[in-house]
Amino acid sequence: MKWLILKHSADNAEKISIYLQSKNCQVSIVDIDSDYSSLVSEIKGAKNFFVSDSNVLADNPKFLYLYGLISERGQFILVQGKNVDELKSLSGESEKFVYGSTKAEVLKVLKSDFKDYYAADKKSSALNDLLSRGLPFNADCMVHFIEKDKPEIVELVYDAGLDINSWTEDGVPVLCAAARCDKVEYVKWLLKRNADVNIISKDRGYSPVMDAVWKKNLEMVKLFIKAGADLGIMSSDGQPILVLAVGNGNAKIVEVLLKAGADPDIKDGMGMSARGYANLFKKTDIMKLMEKFPKKE
Repeated sequence: MKWLILKHSADNAEKISIYLQSKNCQVSIVDIDSDYSSLVSEIKGAKNFFVSDSNVLADNPKFLYLYGLISERGQFILVQGKNVDELKSLSGESEKFVYGSTKAEVLKVLKSDFKDYYAADKKSSALNDLLSRGLPFNADCMVHFIEKDKPEIVELVYDAGLDINSWTEDGVPVLCAAARCDKVEYVKWLLKRNADVNIISKDRGYSPVMDAVWKKNLEMVKLFIKAGADLGIMSSDGQPILVLAVGNGNAKIVEVLLKAGADPDIKDGMGMSARGYANLFKKTDIMKLMEKFPKKE
């Protein structure tokens, strides 16, 4: 996070500077008596500002123009001085301004709100970075780079503020898309960031765990179950999760689902249950598993 401190030659903004540097911010301190073109260049290259002793700075004929430039460009602007009420009338009541008559007042607000400042700055920087690369800011972009295994771009899209529970243009939630391309590490990453484990795709009506079953990915199935996956969800074509698992013929996944509470006797849209399909297609190993889970009366 970059900050620029505008001060006059006799001013001491040391406490503000020390605090910002302690938060790993890049801090530039410029004197209003510096070369005019250099001042303008410094301000145009910054996003966050601390204007120190503004009442003294206001005596300089450059000040109003520089303050206007800061007001226009600034993401967060901290202003300290005895004339802050006058400056409020110039800059309005925008939330990006913090005013205080003393440095202690401004520093107190800075410390209190720094976490929010940092988060907003990170989001803004990530979005600018994304757009500068010519990349769209949407779920399709995140999914594309999950498929390509480009974590730095995936992180960039997330940092830019994409809702982790967004859908692609085809109606596939990011978490389902990660499951469909067998990206276990990205599934873990998404769940850690509060992706909805029971979000439903708009194409198949699958939940993420159903996509994991469809892909025969046992590790991922276990991961979703541990995260609280609802095993009672029906797909848009009326398939319960165990019917899907029996159809795929993976006995280990069927066993994990049964132990997690999936019901083998829920019927699909054709009126058949997972137990019924196992018997119909003589899937002996699965039939033996289901014998341990007798039909509920």
